[in-house]
Amino acid sequence: MTDSKKVTAFFQQGGGLSDTLSHFELREGQVQLVEAIETAIDNRQHLIAEAGTGIGKTFAYLLPTLLNKKQVFVSTATKHLQDQIFFKDLPIIEKVIGRKVSACLLKGRSNYFCHYRYETFFQSSFKLSKKQLVKSAKLKEWSEKTTSGDLSEIADFIDEDQSLQKKISSTTENCLAGECPYFDECFVQKVREKAKKSEVVIVNHALLMADIVLKETGFAEILPEVDVVVIDEAHHLPKIATQAFAQQVSANQLAELAKDARQAYLKDAGDITDFEDAVEHLLLAVREFREVLAEETTEGQIQLGKLKQLKKPYQQFKLLMQAFSQYLQGMDLLAERSSELNSLHERSQEMAERIKMIFMPPEPKSSVDTPADIDVQNDGTGEKIIFELRDYLYIWGNAFAK
Repeated sequence: MTDSKKVTAFFQQGGGLSDTLSHFELREGQVQLVEAIETAIDNRQHLIAEAGTGIGKTFAYLLPTLLNKKQVFVSTATKHLQDQIFFKDLPIIEKVIGRKVSACLLKGRSNYFCHYRYETFFQSSFKLSKKQLVKSAKLKEWSEKTTSGDLSEIADFIDEDQSLQKKISSTTENCLAGECPYFDECFVQKVREKAKKSEVVIVNHALLMADIVLKETGFAEILPEVDVVVIDEAHHLPKIATQAFAQQVSANQLAELAKDARQAYLKDAGDITDFEDAVEHLLLAVREFREVLAEETTEGQIQLGKLKQLKKPYQQFKLLMQAFSQYLQGMDLLAERSSELNSLHERSQEMAERIKMIFMPPEPKSSVDTPADIDVQNDGTGEKIIFELRDYLYIWGNAFAK
């Protein structure tokens, strides 16, 4: 435990901050916030503190945490604040306390280059245009030089083709994890290992919530246990938490699943033409469902509970589920062909279970339900606001203590 007077002295005129910052101003509210944060850390308590713009929140929570030798997660809602903390505020704090701080900026897996996804994409080069082949070569060259695999390093290059990032990064659904031939080279695994050894780990709310969801399943985790969790920009948390804990299925997810399955089938099997037809039928059904929905709604989307009220979209949705059922039957036959096809089979079954859960089928007509039997019963909002925070800072003391 650090003497609170010693910590608050950094925030007084003549203290460490005033010696480092030329524009330093004594803020009584900042000192009070520091004292409250220290109390929460020392007593292993939660703290919700209102701290408006300009109060100096980052210094107020990082200095007492680091001086107390605690490992901390800082979760933000925006990339702008993440970058500010990592690239601007932390170097200042290092000067104030007179030492280097081990820190890690941890992002979601879709922000990192995936060797396996790239190789799978590149193997289909016979379908690529000349321009795409040039891009593939440049990506290969970059991937051999980068130490982080962070796609923001080539943001301008990626922005030229919005669909490219999905092709060369992984998701929770399509990651092969320990079965991946590139597991030891995985940039996501490397940055997570770095996070375990860092004093300060900066994440976003979506990643923090995803970690909590995984921890609740008991099967996995994204983030290591730490002493303190700081949720900055906490007024964004309810919406993000709702999205994280909700069961979601989208037409995009179905389309991506079908495309991944087609690619793996062509690589590892290729001898069941009916499956190729089933995949094409599913992709066509997804496109037609989107088109019909776009004709009926201004935004091309609708709450699930209201779908049944629209005759044409609802009929098209049922056709989509029939196409998905045919696809599932084909995946059953292919699951044992390779580890990737087996992973896709599991992913497909999980998707079917999510659809059943979301749509809550009525009394079954038989002992076996398929996605084609699904009816829409719930209100479809998927939103339950647990709490509201407006411009608040949430200090989650000893968040993952056993």
